[in-house]
Amino acid sequence: MTTDAPGPAATHSLPHQADILEQLEAALVVVGLDGNLLYANPYAVRVFGFPDEAAHLVGRSLASLGFEEGDAHRVNDLVSQVVRGRAWEGTLA
Repeated sequence: MTTDAPGPAATHSLPHQADILEQLEAALVVVGLDGNLLYANPYAVRVFGFPDEAAHLVGRSLASLGFEEGDAHRVNDLVSQVVRGRAWEGTLA
């Protein structure tokens, strides 16, 4: 019998992994299939220029984060690729 639940070692390391994401000096966002943010780290808040805490970004659409006009096509492509389960690599201004 198999299970998708993490084992004891994985569960024990989750708080440590969360600390790493919170301290990462790169904007990290997790987006759901609907294109809305599920998670944003504190650095993402600074990069996107929001005065709120990262938790306040949850539920906003990715496109609402204030990307430059020239990146609108890339943002739409990003969402389209990820919703289909494909990887997306790129840089946004």
